[in-house]
Amino acid sequence: MTGEGMWWRDRTGAQHRERSTRVPMADPPIPRVRGPIEAAWAATGQRGGDDTRRERDALTAIVLGRTNPLITDDPDGSGTDRIFTWVSNEAKASRVLLWINGLFDHTRVEDSEMTRLEGSDLWTISLLLPATWRGSYRIGVWAGPGEAPWRLAEDRMGVRRAALDLGCSDPRGTEEIHGTGGATFSVATGPAAPPRPWPIVSVPAGAHPRVDLVDLGPQVGGGTSERVWVHRPPVGALGGPTPLLVLFDGQVWNEQLRLPDLLDAMIRAGRLAPLHVAMLDSHDVATRWGTLGVPSGQVDVVLDQLLPVLRESADIDPSGEATVVSGQSLGGLSALWTVSLSAGEVRHAIAQSPSLWRFDVAEALTGEDRWSSVCIQSGLYEGDMLADAHALIEDVRRAEPGTDRIRLEAIEGGHDWAWWRVHLLRALVDLFPGPSARGE
Repeated sequence: MTGEGMWWRDRTGAQHRERSTRVPMADPPIPRVRGPIEAAWAATGQRGGDDTRRERDALTAIVLGRTNPLITDDPDGSGTDRIFTWVSNEAKASRVLLWINGLFDHTRVEDSEMTRLEGSDLWTISLLLPATWRGSYRIGVWAGPGEAPWRLAEDRMGVRRAALDLGCSDPRGTEEIHGTGGATFSVATGPAAPPRPWPIVSVPAGAHPRVDLVDLGPQVGGGTSERVWVHRPPVGALGGPTPLLVLFDGQVWNEQLRLPDLLDAMIRAGRLAPLHVAMLDSHDVATRWGTLGVPSGQVDVVLDQLLPVLRESADIDPSGEATVVSGQSLGGLSALWTVSLSAGEVRHAIAQSPSLWRFDVAEALTGEDRWSSVCIQSGLYEGDMLADAHALIEDVRRAEPGTDRIRLEAIEGGHDWAWWRVHLLRALVDLFPGPSARGE
């Protein structure tokens, strides 16, 4: 049973009060600026007549010959920010909207709408963002009668839903990602963002990721049946027992983000040591809420069911030092509960955007000395989540002065699979580097 102020009992018998059951909502101001394309278009308009037409035709050809977003220096800035400019070619549209993860204000939806360049079918918008930013986005086009639905919706959820439902991936973008539910988003990456750690290599003929679906049965004590997708290292990569990564929301990682393909490519390239990965079922929203992010549920499934089965049936190093758990949002919170409650069976956690508004895990973390490392990653465009992560770090360090067991990475991004994927794999390389990552 859940509810704000309710108490949850963990496997040790300790009780933990649920701070809140309401997901915090925060819409930041949109850092919109007048971009180079708008400025150039306006400048050509001053010439008039045939000169304007010729110059605008030439500018249109240049613009449409480039991909989105166009990234240029900020002429007034310190060098840490860039101007990101998107262009859409929509002859029949009356509104064109850019929805960016973490950068969408439902109270001022017009700030996310593109400007139509005078006398053309081109629409554009420019934002001033860190050069290290990475994020997913969709472009919505409204060409129907009346006003665009995102302008007619009356509340935050309605505005966001209309924007997402009418949006699609950018045909002029260069990268796509499939998130929860299989929806397709485009991805934009700043020039100083950490590079993707997986190589773009051809897959050997007949080489397919080895993924087995394992049914763990009902949770201990009854309840939801648990499935897990187990990815095994490529054939020939094994040189003995491997580390193990346990991932919450594993169905998304396996089916939408194609994590096994990325891992195999990194292992073959020598960037990542061979490892096994266990990806737990994401479940539906109601089940997820009751079993993920809490000091029981899937945490107990990992410790009581998953680890014993895998350590007996697969060539996995059984030590806690070779075991890492990770998750995002509620899953990030579950990763913290897991290292806190595993009694040393899981000694590393990569908690991405953990939902610390729901529970305070400081006491649980500081009460257990058998974990080795916790890496918390949180985005600048996630409302108070980064501040909550800072507060947790401070609490742990007050209890353990000088500790280096826990660290925080502030990421220039939103609550977003686009950076979760990149930074999870980079963190894995830090923990379990392959020979090329070690410089061998």
